[in-house]
Amino acid sequence: MNSTPDRYHWTWSLDADVEPQFDESLQLIGYWASKGSGGIPLRTDLDASVIHTFIPNLFVASFDPARADYCYDVVGQEVASAFDIDDHGRLVGQVFPDPATAQAIRRLYHRVIREERPIVSAGEVQGPGGARATVEIVRLPVRETAARTVILGAIFFIDALDEVGDDRPAVRATPCRGSSGRRGRTPA
Repeated sequence: MNSTPDRYHWTWSLDADVEPQFDESLQLIGYWASKGSGGIPLRTDLDASVIHTFIPNLFVASFDPARADYCYDVVGQEVASAFDIDDHGRLVGQVFPDPATAQAIRRLYHRVIREERPIVSAGEVQGPGGARATVEIVRLPVRETAARTVILGAIFFIDALDEVGDDRPAVRATPCRGSSGRRGRTPA
């Protein structure tokens, strides 16, 4: 998939379901799993003070049936900067103007909710200066109410964004110990 914010060129496969390679991804998924008691955790069960270091990398997307699209209700500053989202409240179709890309993201979010499990994608981002960084995107289902599930997502970068052309510090991700950096499919 190629998204088209003016500042960055993103490349990743939305259909890919890879095993997490970043410690931060594993920590977030582990925390999410510890709160679910074998199911999907409630949003109120997630303690921001426990995952505070991830907050700049987090986003929350909820489905708006009236507009048949997901709305980014909460957007951390790293996500906002990476996707040129100036605030919350934007729809997938507004953030990703390419119709095929927006539809692929909607299908992926539907899949996360339907399968009630995390889905991780990996890829890279290229900055305006040509430098590249590896990225991993985690999407987790979280219950807001008994009838409403939202997506809690996180974007982690293996390299600082300032190395791909941004002038602010970024949260660094850490490859898992023993990781070759190669990504494999999660067993079906």
